[in-house]
Amino acid sequence: MKKQKNQSITMHKLKNMLWDLTDGKDWEDKYYPDNLAKSIVISSNDLLKEFQWVDNVDSWEKINNEKGKQKIAYEMIHVIYYTMMLAEIMKIDIVTYLQMRLREKYSLV
Repeated sequence: MKKQKNQSITMHKLKNMLWDLTDGKDWEDKYYPDNLAKSIVISSNDLLKEFQWVDNVDSWEKINNEKGKQKIAYEMIHVIYYTMMLAEIMKIDIVTYLQMRLREKYSLV
């Protein structure tokens, strides 16, 4: 498995993009912690459905197929979006907590 190249967008810019989307759609009133947590689980389930009934080899074939890869990527984006919005309303700095968790659990960072 190859490591991806470093992406050029910053976490700050990504958060701003997500807030702009949320503001533009007037979704703020629906973004309570419980709703976002439920949305993370529902979107994770949609992601898992993409791999339902396939074995390990077929799952690799699915992600190497451009159409399959795109479907999976879109489901992943929903999970990431809801996770980032939950972190924002809870005032959780994802990068800081990720580093803390990696340090505590795996002695990394």
